[in-house]
Amino acid sequence: MIAGPSVIASVLLLSTQNPDSLVELSAAVLIAWGATFFILMFYNFFHKMLGERGLKAVERLMGLLLVMISTQMFLNGVKSYLG
Repeated sequence: MIAGPSVIASVLLLSTQNPDSLVELSAAVLIAWGATFFILMFYNFFHKMLGERGLKAVERLMGLLLVMISTQMFLNGVKSYLG
C-alpha cells in the first residue's frame, strides 16, 4: 500500500519503453519496498538515534529532494513538449 498503484503504473510504463530492463525495474521496486519496511520496522531505533529534531530534519530533506526531482521532471516535460 505504501508504493502501490503509482509504482506499478510507473514500472509498466517504463517497461514498455525499455523492455530489456524489466529485471532492473523490478529490483528497484523490491529495494524500495525493503528500505521502507526496514525504516518502518526500526522506527524506535531511528527515533532514539536521531531524536525528534533529527527526524524532522531528515523529513524536510527528503521533502526538498522530492520537490527537486518533481521540478526537474516537469521542466524536462515542458522542454520535450516545446522542442
